[in-house]
Amino acid sequence: MSTAPGSGSAESGQRAAPPTELARGLSLGRYIVLERLGAGGMGVVYAAYDPELDRKVAIKLLRPRPELGAIGDRSASLLNEAKTLAALSHRNVVTVHDVGTFLGQVFIAMEFIGGGTLTQWLATGPSWREVLRCFIQAGEGLAAAHDKGLVHRDFKPDNVLLDVSRHPRVTDFGLAQKGAGPAPEPAATDSARVAGTVGFLAPEQVRRTTVDARSDQFAFCLSLHLGLYGEPAHPKSVDLRAPLPPVRAAPAGSPVPGWVRRVLLQGLSEDPASRFPSMRELLAALEADPSRARRDSLQRVGAAALILVVVGLGVGLSLRESLEQRTQRECLERVEAQLATMWSLQRRSAIEQSFNGISPELGGDTWVRVRDRLGPQFDGWGDSSRAACRLKGDAAPRALWTSCLEERRKTLHSMSELFAHPDAEVMTHALNTVLVEVAPASGCTPSAPAALLELEGSTPADEALRSGLARARVLRAAGKLTEGIGEARTVARYARVQKTAHVEAEAMLLVGEVSSELHRLDAEQNLLEAIVAAERVGNDEIRARAWISLVSWYSGRGRLEDAALANRQARAILVRLHDPALLLASQLTAEGILAASVEGPEAARVHFKKALEIRQDLLEAGHPLLMRSLNNLGNALPADQGLPLLSEVLKTRETLFGPSHPETAIAHENVGIALSLTHACGPALTHLETALDIRLKDQTANRALLGKLYGSIGTTLACMLRLPEAESSHRQAVTLLKEGGATAEEQSEQLSQLLAVMGQLKRPSSERLVFEDQLKRLEQ
Repeated sequence: MSTAPGSGSAESGQRAAPPTELARGLSLGRYIVLERLGAGGMGVVYAAYDPELDRKVAIKLLRPRPELGAIGDRSASLLNEAKTLAALSHRNVVTVHDVGTFLGQVFIAMEFIGGGTLTQWLATGPSWREVLRCFIQAGEGLAAAHDKGLVHRDFKPDNVLLDVSRHPRVTDFGLAQKGAGPAPEPAATDSARVAGTVGFLAPEQVRRTTVDARSDQFAFCLSLHLGLYGEPAHPKSVDLRAPLPPVRAAPAGSPVPGWVRRVLLQGLSEDPASRFPSMRELLAALEADPSRARRDSLQRVGAAALILVVVGLGVGLSLRESLEQRTQRECLERVEAQLATMWSLQRRSAIEQSFNGISPELGGDTWVRVRDRLGPQFDGWGDSSRAACRLKGDAAPRALWTSCLEERRKTLHSMSELFAHPDAEVMTHALNTVLVEVAPASGCTPSAPAALLELEGSTPADEALRSGLARARVLRAAGKLTEGIGEARTVARYARVQKTAHVEAEAMLLVGEVSSELHRLDAEQNLLEAIVAAERVGNDEIRARAWISLVSWYSGRGRLEDAALANRQARAILVRLHDPALLLASQLTAEGILAASVEGPEAARVHFKKALEIRQDLLEAGHPLLMRSLNNLGNALPADQGLPLLSEVLKTRETLFGPSHPETAIAHENVGIALSLTHACGPALTHLETALDIRLKDQTANRALLGKLYGSIGTTLACMLRLPEAESSHRQAVTLLKEGGATAEEQSEQLSQLLAVMGQLKRPSSERLVFEDQLKRLEQ
């Protein structure tokens, strides 16, 4: 908790009076005030700058509320509530970074959200489906607060902020209280005032009976009613102390379906016991479109009965709905059904529970980070798919657009399924899986090049193969390499039988790439098969990717002439393709690996630097390919020059994955090794031991990689002349490298380092003999 200078009491024991306006440049703890953004019932909000983390934040300075008591009396309570909110991490709740006091007033430092309020967005006239979707997301934020035992007590559209992508965040928990309890009594000076906002209060808040999460549910439904119908559920003059009048009728011609209104009416019940038992059950009811269930039921009706229905209704439907309208309606209904399957509240809850069950320490944080990345992708897919359904005119562009979106859906669906039933490896790799495999739906358009949209007119068998290929790619990205190879081989085999050469080529390329990552001897044959299959259909991209993989595979085995030939083949194809940027970056990376073996690190740097520049222009910070380029160049440079790049990777991974993730451990290890090479052994040891602490908690940690880390720690301890500790680390490294199946060269190097330290410690020859024998056997 940060406390601003001067926030303590004066000598007289009385606090200084708080200013009515904070001037630009004033410091609140470490925060520097920029400008006043606005004011509400709970306080004044300022934009501020956080110099320590180089970011813009929003500062809310809580004002005294007479109906809640003096601010001084409530400071401790408010601070506790703010700390509880700071621990509430959810993509639909504004993140609280810090809390403190300034001249006796509590302030909260929050993330800065720049997309306006829900009230402002509703004024733009979104469709009822868009309104419902946005409110469901905001409701998830409320539900997350309820899970922490917090009741908001002032939910309204003004207290929901939208980011630039229109994703809602609930804010202004200034009136929140832990658990259920009576509404606060009014101060004697203002007996008419009630905590909360008129027009969005539950009756029990005015009647001063028990206020709990169901009170938030009532306010949520009042807000949703206003958003859907453009008018409040009750007249503004309604007296909540008296029995409530019926909810006003829906406006004539409203497109909002009756089932939504029925859910609203239950949430607006005067008696809290008649509302939904929880916010989550209310949200589930809002997601459960009965028309979807009716469609499923119709599909199960026998053929004879279905014919009777069609005959009986055919004339009436033909008068009310044209063929184009029916096609559009069915398309939109299909999109909603697919979204409900892939990213429903139940599916998200299942993933969250699975992640937490695997690792209570890492699972929750990983889920939040994955959800925040994946949620907008599902939203984007839904928006693009609805737009494709509504596209009028020539059916061909719509078919191509829909086909491209269907490819995106297969990947999202495979990811959703995998995350719902994960193991420790899947959970650990989950965020990388999203970063690597999810392509934004915005990349699909009606005018996209035909080469990118080759699926028009595909058969159900083709679709099944494509789904299998999507599963294989997701498995690979999730670290399930063996399972990914098996799935891809199955796809390739069936594609060969069905003479679908393009899918066969893609599947064999995936088999070859994963085989290469696993250092399997059949990688060469698999990649050559992919090249042959790609030749049959003239797919240069697959051929180029296969040759690029062969460059790295040959280089790693010392077959430098074969690697050079494969590199020339890849370059020739890329020239013909006019050097597509990301593929060129992959080729330059492989060529850098080859150059390091032939000419040394200086030659490799040239290629690694070019690859990095390309990826920096095209990929977001944190993308695994960009991080790989930074690592490649950082490790190829002299240690003092490479250290800034490796530190950049560490900073990015800490931000993206969190401080306790295995990906962050790798970055700590790389920085530690670089520092050790510059003889900054103390700082190096700090990074290496941080990496070790993280890896020891990782259920998926590779024992050979853990052994290398122990070896690096041993080398650094020896640099600091802490020789007994260095010996212990090297002994552990030798054991782990052997158990993990490390190469003979890696084991020999570690044994040599251990024996050198034992020599410095003048250990008896009998102690050294066992390790000397191991070294001799490895060198034979």
